[in-house]
Amino acid sequence: MTFLFLSYDEIHVLWPAPFGLAAASRYEFTTRKFTPASRSICFNKVMCISEDPTSLEELVNVLGSMPLECAYSMPTILEFTALSVKTSSGLRSLLHAMGLSPSLICAAGDGENDPVLLELARCFFAPVTTLEMVKARKTRLVNVRKTGLLLPMLDYVMDNSCDSHDRL
Repeated sequence: MTFLFLSYDEIHVLWPAPFGLAAASRYEFTTRKFTPASRSICFNKVMCISEDPTSLEELVNVLGSMPLECAYSMPTILEFTALSVKTSSGLRSLLHAMGLSPSLICAAGDGENDPVLLELARCFFAPVTTLEMVKARKTRLVNVRKTGLLLPMLDYVMDNSCDSHDRL
């Protein structure tokens, strides 16, 4: 099992395995080796990556009593954050603080934990390779190898047409 420790500007990797490193490269993460000095960094998320989903389930069982939020972003990627730390709740707080409406939000994601954000967003984008459960929601599917993800999002925001379901 590979562990990625994420801070605001760094990702440290502990026990790198080929499967875990391949997953990190899929997201274009730049990682550093976890060292004794890494222990002094304030990490905001831990990602556990394993090609064996059973080992992730065992980890959830072992850590179940700890005060952590636990979410699968993919069947082989388990994420831990502090209690009540979720993208959707953070986004709601930010919108409230800025006096903005959720109807302005267009979001992107590809994992099991992303549909929660979809409920808040006006429109939602995902790579064509995303999980079926994400595709089943009101999602605009994008061939990211062809266009990237940001350009189609900006095009739709500029056209103000984030309300239909189609494949780009």
